[in-house]
Amino acid sequence: GWAATARMNLKLADFADVNVSGAKSTIGFGSIDSKVSERSRSENTAFDISSNMELGKFLPKKSGVKIPMFISYSKQVATPQFDPRTPDIELSKALEVSNKAQRDSILNFAQDYTTRSSLAFTNVRKDRVNQEAKVRLWDIENFNISYAQSKLSHRDFINEATIQNTYKASLAYNYSYTSKSYTPFSKIIKSNTLKLLKDFNFSLLPNSINFRVDFDRFYAENTLRNNDPNTNIPIYTTYNKNFLVTRVYGIAWDLTKSLSLDFDATNYSIIDEPDGKIEGLKRDTLWNNLKSLGR
Repeated sequence: GWAATARMNLKLADFADVNVSGAKSTIGFGSIDSKVSERSRSENTAFDISSNMELGKFLPKKSGVKIPMFISYSKQVATPQFDPRTPDIELSKALEVSNKAQRDSILNFAQDYTTRSSLAFTNVRKDRVNQEAKVRLWDIENFNISYAQSKLSHRDFINEATIQNTYKASLAYNYSYTSKSYTPFSKIIKSNTLKLLKDFNFSLLPNSINFRVDFDRFYAENTLRNNDPNTNIPIYTTYNKNFLVTRVYGIAWDLTKSLSLDFDATNYSIIDEPDGKIEGLKRDTLWNNLKSLGR
């Protein structure tokens, strides 16, 4: 048996970093001092590619837009030496006497096959280009968004199909400003007798306001194979679903020079999903529950 690995790292100017790797090992591979029974009994291949990119580089620098993106894909395949349905026959022999359709069916049963993919946009925002400009409540620079998804697909001799999908998204607003303090009576009242009234002050705007809403969804399906030809008991697909929404609010306000207000609140809710596979009219039900931000 033999094994090999390869890796390549690319840097595309200041736009992206790309990493590619691959590995392969054949039946019989193992350490020099390992016994025959301890060596690999499957042919394994693996491939992985990932990249960090800054898509904001495609826009003019003066726009101040930042779009960090991460993307990845990986695939692992393990082909056993023996056919798991008939363990006394080598898989290669079974494939030799089969037509294409039969070979595809045999490999679908025998191989341990896994793919993973992910995509993420983290802290997409617009930076302030003019640092001297006045900070306002409605500035687009106060907002940022993030989105990430990951998907896993797997099958083997026991599992006919396993799917695990994760989705995360967030919208955030952050306003921060050194608020001006007003003393309306300081120039009118000169006497120290009325110093308390003379020093009266207030601030019109809060020092900071923040808001964030996070969506976190997990969805999984699993279907087992019926590997017993003597039973007709149906095997049903099982589902695992969880959809959460978190809302966070906060405000800090120096009402006067000696009186400040800080308020924070967090709300958790659940998006109810219909039973079973989400398709057809069930998608409409899910969207309606999402619009109300859950229960």
